[in-house]
Amino acid sequence: MKKETLMAQAQAVEAEHPKATKPIMDREGCIAFGKRLAEARENAGMSQSELSRHLSISRSAVGQWELGNTYPAVDNVRRIADAVRVSPEYLLFGISNSNPQRLVDSIPLIDRINGKEHVVTSVMLPKDFISRAGLTGLEKMRAVTVFNDGEIDGVRRGDIAIVNTEDKDISGKGRFVLDNHKQTSLGTAQAVPGSNNKRMQVTITGDTFELPVDKLPIVGRIVATLRLDQIYHN
Repeated sequence: MKKETLMAQAQAVEAEHPKATKPIMDREGCIAFGKRLAEARENAGMSQSELSRHLSISRSAVGQWELGNTYPAVDNVRRIADAVRVSPEYLLFGISNSNPQRLVDSIPLIDRINGKEHVVTSVMLPKDFISRAGLTGLEKMRAVTVFNDGEIDGVRRGDIAIVNTEDKDISGKGRFVLDNHKQTSLGTAQAVPGSNNKRMQVTITGDTFELPVDKLPIVGRIVATLRLDQIYHN
């Protein structure tokens, strides 16, 4: 299957919705990305100055990436990878170009604006992760960046939740992405007994409350989670 890239046209969105455009990469992930970039650049016979001119950015920006002090906007990863003659998934995940079993698919990364789905960009999922997580029907899956403070069942701020948008069954307690009409939130939800699934009990960032289902629409059930530096499934 054709390889998909991480992001598409995210910079224009970033100015308007800066929180939604790229997930957080921790220090370890930044360092690993920087080492792979430096090695690939040197193997391509390019200096930092040459790469910066090719990308129309400053040389110091390239230097900061390679030192692991920061990382590029994710929509630029394909341009960088093309310039240094490697794949985007190699720079991001260390996936070797020569391993045909580690190809990727992509799903939309979304935010919710005024209650409507807004596709910010797309996120790459290695196929071995898709297989391990048991993900099927990728057309109904969406990725959502977690903005909640604190940690919820091992999911923390900056992680990416993979959501099945067709599973909104609250008859039993589960982890869901919820839409508060400003931004998406992660929480647990369960129908209030005797309410015929019209009211639900929700816990978000330690606060528990009851409300009608239509007051806090459910985006979908969380079926997997990932980080840029560590991919895992629930």
